[in-house]
Amino acid sequence: AVDQAPATNVSTGDGVDHTLWVVADKAEIDRLSRAFEAMNAIYIADGHHRSAAAARVAAARQSANPAHRGDESYNSFLIVSFPDNEVRILDYNRVVRDLGGLGVESFLDKVSQAFTVEASANPARPAKAGEFGLYVDGHWYRLTLSGDLPAADDPAAPLDVSLLAQRLLHPVLGIGDPRTDTR
Repeated sequence: AVDQAPATNVSTGDGVDHTLWVVADKAEIDRLSRAFEAMNAIYIADGHHRSAAAARVAAARQSANPAHRGDESYNSFLIVSFPDNEVRILDYNRVVRDLGGLGVESFLDKVSQAFTVEASANPARPAKAGEFGLYVDGHWYRLTLSGDLPAADDPAAPLDVSLLAQRLLHPVLGIGDPRTDTR
């Protein structure tokens, strides 16, 4: 499709180009559909909550529709998919209101049980998986996960967000569920 002229191309004020190609040929749509169906997994980098909500809405509407056929609009939702070599996922920050009664030195000691802790003169932004930036008491630190990643059936377990919760938020700060903890 991208070897053809695009249906539209729009440049935004901040210099980002949005280009759209339309695939209308039924045989080509079927070929692309088979290629997606053959994939073991598609990872959702952003929008996983919207995807889960859309699945719940579709299931509820299907249950409420005795004449369900499968081609209703609630059975689909719009996505965009990129190859992993064309995606750059930016860091996502967690803000914690307090150190759970620990002093800074004691906190950093406990953190060093699961991470290599290095002071940084500049904001420490993650450069690779298993690396985190920490800003506490006016100072930056680079945290690098120590030890092996846990083997798990859960595909989310090795993600940095999960590792941060498992190795720092819960054991060091006592934050069990970051979504519901008021800290």
